[in-house]
Parts: sequence; structure tokens; C-alpha cells
Amino acid sequence: VTIETINERLSNRYMSEAELIELASLADEFSQLKVRDDELDELDLLYNNQCRVPVKGGVENVHGKTNILIQAYISRAQLHS
Repeated sequence: VTIETINERLSNRYMSEAELIELASLADEFSQLKVRDDELDELDLLYNNQCRVPVKGGVENVHGKTNILIQAYISRAQLHS
């Protein structure tokens, strides 16, 4: 996601919390993250217990992982690994 894309999505319309977090999770800065098999259980746990807004695509992809971690950070969740 570039500044141009952000400007397009933000121009003249209201965005929900879910849309804002999704937009942030699509940022190019997160594109090099990896989803590892040994993280899936904790990501599922975080998603089920800490995420207040839906995550498109689930925990198995980079954007979903990033979205969950952003929500976990906002809610000050305790991470186990």
C-alpha cells in the first residue's frame, strides 16, 4: 500500500475500524513478514480472544497475521512466543 492508495481509500468517506486496521495491515512495510506453522495456534488464540474486528483471510496469510498483531497491540494482549 502506498500513500496514493491510502489517499484514495480515505478520500471523502467514512472508514470503519475494521477497514482502517485492514488498510494498515496491507502496508508494504509488513510484506516481508512470514507466517510460520508454529505461530498459527497463538495467532488463532489472539484472533479469538483479542480481536474486536473481523480479519479478512484468516491467520494463514501475512495480511491476516499483521491485522491480528495490530489488534493485539492495541488491546495490549500478552504474547506467549
